[in-house]
Amino acid sequence: MVIVVSGCGSTAAQDSGKPASPRDELLLSESEFPAGSKMQPITTEQLEDGASEFAEILERAVTTPPECATGQLGLAATMKGFYEDASVAAALTDSTIYTTTVADREFDLGSQSDATSDKCADTTQKFDIGGTAVAGVTRNEKIDLPSDLQGDNVVAIRSKTTITFGSDSPRDEVRYQGFAVVRGMSVGVSVADLDGGSPDTAEFVDFFAAAVRKVENAK
Repeated sequence: MVIVVSGCGSTAAQDSGKPASPRDELLLSESEFPAGSKMQPITTEQLEDGASEFAEILERAVTTPPECATGQLGLAATMKGFYEDASVAAALTDSTIYTTTVADREFDLGSQSDATSDKCADTTQKFDIGGTAVAGVTRNEKIDLPSDLQGDNVVAIRSKTTITFGSDSPRDEVRYQGFAVVRGMSVGVSVADLDGGSPDTAEFVDFFAAAVRKVENAK
């Protein structure tokens, strides 16, 4: 799901400039993640590498609709740049992984919208990995957000991708993502069920809001 909304939080918070607190202190702590979460080791280098690998796949993939290929490559480049100047934290429950990122740069929300909405809300990529044919069919949908977390500086997306490797049975991957530009910085969150199920939407919204508020209210 994709939603592009305007002004999260108060105007005063938006106009107050970047927080003076160190970037790592703007990340959620373990107690601020959903109940039962345990912190997990993660680095921005891992996320950068993942974005680079995804971009390489997209470059050799056949994308349908074909006009969405450029937007998806643009989003992959945006994600890599986002992680280059960021801090990240992750936590895990039994099967759900939560990730939050705070970056010193403003996230290009337009790239997210171009790659995942309107005619590009439903896309297919076909490519090879080690000689095995892979197909990924993705549907992106809007996530409804509370009124105080809406504006043209916020994007929230539910993505469901059905992946088929060769002759194997298809498997689903569902991921919720949110990005917000706050006080000249960017906040990103991601929630995924490692067992292939769908994360809880209300829990995602609360998690996203907590990450945004932490930066919004920081000194």
